Amino acid sequence: MAAGRRRGHRGRHGGAQADPAAGLDGKLGAFRAAHPGGLVLDEPDWRRAYGTNPYAGYDTTRPFLYAGEDPPHGIPPLERVVRVGDRAWPLTRLAREGTISEAGVMLTWTEG
Repeated sequence: MAAGRRRGHRGRHGGAQADPAAGLDGKLGAFRAAHPGGLVLDEPDWRRAYGTNPYAGYDTTRPFLYAGEDPPHGIPPLERVVRVGDRAWPLTRLAREGTISEAGVMLTWTEG
C-alpha cells in the first residue's frame, strides 16, 4: 500500500482505500478568506465538552494506550507533525524556525 493510504475498517467503506485529506489547524477567519464557499463542521445538538481534553495528562506523559516504539529522532510519541509523503517535521520545530525548506518542500509557520 502506498505511503499515506489507509483502508476503511467497517461499514460501507470497509476495506476500501482512501487518500489522506489535507487538514487545517488555524483561524476560522483565515479559512473563510481563503475558501469563501468552504464547509465547516457544526457542533451537534447535544451537549459535548468541546475545548476540554477527555484524556487529561495523556498528552504530557507517556501515553497509557500506546505500547509501540517511540518515533525516530527523539520525537515524543504525541508530537504534532506536518507529514508530506514519507517525511515529517515537528510543529515545535516549525514554530521555532518559522520556515523549513527541505526535501523539495517549503513549510511556513504563522502564529495563531
